[in-house]
Amino acid sequence: MSLRLVENADITLQNVFVPSKNKLSKATNMEKSLGPVLARSRLTVAWCNCALGCGAYEATIKYCLERKQFGRPIAQHQIVQQKLSQMLANCEFSVSFLVNVT
Repeated sequence: MSLRLVENADITLQNVFVPSKNKLSKATNMEKSLGPVLARSRLTVAWCNCALGCGAYEATIKYCLERKQFGRPIAQHQIVQQKLSQMLANCEFSVSFLVNVT
């Protein structure tokens, strides 16, 4: 899946004639029809970011267990443990929030 920037612009057309055969029959209210599409795409972006954060946490845990400083893994240092616990709390909050929203 890929995401790309969607540029927004206000387009104003004046004195434009569109033949009946070229009109979209079900596109009567664009605000109502685009709402569900935008809501789903926003949730997809949120889930992607949540997954990236959780993946970063897992990679950080692996690194902290492998990297040694002062003769022991840096995961045994309190400041690193505090940072890891904060990362885990953010991941858990993100997942639980998105599960409740979905």
